Amino acid sequence: MKDSARTMSGTERRQFVFLNHWAARLGGAELSLLELLDAARDRWDCHLVTTEDGALPDRAARLGITCHVVPCGGSFMEIRRGSLFRHILFSWREWLHFAAYLIRLRGLVKHLRPVLIHANIPKSHVALFLLRLTGCRAHACFHIREIFGRASMSSLLYRALFPSRNASVIAISGAVKARLPFRLRTRAAVIYNGVGIAPETGAVPKKDSRVLNLLYLGRIVPWKGCRYLIEILDAARKRYPDAPLRLDLVGDTAYWSPDYRRELVTAIQRLGLGDVCRLHPRTDTPAREFALHDVFCNASFEEPFGRSIAEAHACGLPVVAYDSGGIREIVVHGETGFLVPYGDKASFVEALGRFVAAPALARTLGANGRKRAVRHFDCPRQQSRLCEFLAEQSGLRKDPEH
Repeated sequence: MKDSARTMSGTERRQFVFLNHWAARLGGAELSLLELLDAARDRWDCHLVTTEDGALPDRAARLGITCHVVPCGGSFMEIRRGSLFRHILFSWREWLHFAAYLIRLRGLVKHLRPVLIHANIPKSHVALFLLRLTGCRAHACFHIREIFGRASMSSLLYRALFPSRNASVIAISGAVKARLPFRLRTRAAVIYNGVGIAPETGAVPKKDSRVLNLLYLGRIVPWKGCRYLIEILDAARKRYPDAPLRLDLVGDTAYWSPDYRRELVTAIQRLGLGDVCRLHPRTDTPAREFALHDVFCNASFEEPFGRSIAEAHACGLPVVAYDSGGIREIVVHGETGFLVPYGDKASFVEALGRFVAAPALARTLGANGRKRAVRHFDCPRQQSRLCEFLAEQSGLRKDPEH
């Protein structure tokens, strides 16, 4: 652990701690955190704390962020988000492992003496709740990226454990904020994830201009609706037999059973879609994938925000998606894409048919989507908003260096 960094003039820089349990792979939450760290590093002395080594601390270290690994034993890392609090409350073994982790984390925090601790994902929220209960006085900022189920265990416990003072919430969409318990909602600000904006014209040609190339890019996990997209492709090809339609599903099955991926491959083969529907690994060049396709598709249930949807708009792709969660805050129906009622596969197929009937529509709606992304989701602007919010909440409206 290093001593407090100081500016050129000798003024002590304020310490900010960022908690994120996951580290081995980069999901949307981790990518957003890296962007925040990049924006915050010139303002404050930033420390990233994870429970494992991996891509996240590697990337953060290249930004000049001080990284700390505080291991958390037991099966805590494998617990699914839906059963997180049940395991912590009712498994004494997990309590012992988590207590040991919390003691080590508390020691690190006491050494760093941060003015603010930012928790990025649910497991980190649990750690921050308990840090505050054990006497940590730093401002607690909970970055919430989930839509809480009504009267769910998570909702009840967040309401009970949320600090009564010196705490704040960042909600990644209005849909997320609307489902927060009242105590959290009154302390929450909606700040969308930022995305990079692609140039207006790309040099990458489409795979085949005669084909309507559909794309899903993101985590390949059940609640993202990949199985629905495969079934929708099958229905669309039957509805429009003369229209060549292809679907690429791009992403990994991080922190989920690989059996789900095998189930999707089986479904593709069973429906006879092997030549027109492909499952691809995660890519480090998503902008290229967007440039190779015509329409972005999403069938998520209660998507909290939809980073890849905003990225698709930023790269000039229209979006067809279920009207669920925060997606309506990105996609404007009829202007930047089409929203259909959740679970209504027939309406989804009809929306795709609009592009089959008028291929130029994809370019028109995609251009509108890019303009919307520039106005609402531009990464530097959104990260600046996040930093200003953190500064305000921690009582550091202006850093001593500025």
